[in-house]
Amino acid sequence: MEKHELTQLEGEIQALKTSHAALASGDSLDELLKIIHRPGWTTLAELAFVRTGLESIRAQTAQLNALTKGLVGAAKQVGIGRAAGV
Repeated sequence: MEKHELTQLEGEIQALKTSHAALASGDSLDELLKIIHRPGWTTLAELAFVRTGLESIRAQTAQLNALTKGLVGAAKQVGIGRAAGV
């Protein structure tokens, strides 16, 4: 791997870390917790949409965690043992 490729890859990993940290520390969900307690906040239909959105976010978060663990696990195996097909 060329030095500039390594530098670019490091930058991508750092950007991902920054993005994850911003999501985890963001105030959006805290704000949502306040909003849902307002009297007359939503109808039953709107509540169904919000629940669906929250479930989607939860599922995507779980998938992202699994993908990250898989990526790190695979990266650890690079260079260990024989190359595939050899």
